[in-house]
Amino acid sequence: METPIRKPCDESSPSRSSRGGPHRLPVPSKLYGILAAGRPYVAAVEDECEVADITRRHECGLVVPPSKPRTLAEGILRMYYDRALAERLGANARRAALEYDRPRQVIAWAKLLQQLTDRSTCSGSYGDKGTREAANCGRAESE
Repeated sequence: METPIRKPCDESSPSRSSRGGPHRLPVPSKLYGILAAGRPYVAAVEDECEVADITRRHECGLVVPPSKPRTLAEGILRMYYDRALAERLGANARRAALEYDRPRQVIAWAKLLQQLTDRSTCSGSYGDKGTREAANCGRAESE
């Protein structure tokens, strides 16, 4: 009996097929550390997961199906023998890491929360002033 292959984006549970598992759930991953180190990688993950999306969008690694060990081995060998490919993917990985930098992400979250707060204030209760002020939220009132 074979041991189930574990996806790099889900180190705590066996690989799940796209037909039956919660493949879109966020899971612990080493991806961000690999990106920060500027290393190319071969990701044995479902096509629909975040790791596959990041890998393809930034061209920083190879994506192979998690249930195809031969394809995984071919990807590793391709990376090993094609040094130019590995160097290009590694450089792309380092650039991609900057997009996921923690301070940058904290600022992005703060901006999003501020926008949501501003919107909820605009659609909130205005007491005695009625809905006219709600309709003019963010604009100077006209006389």
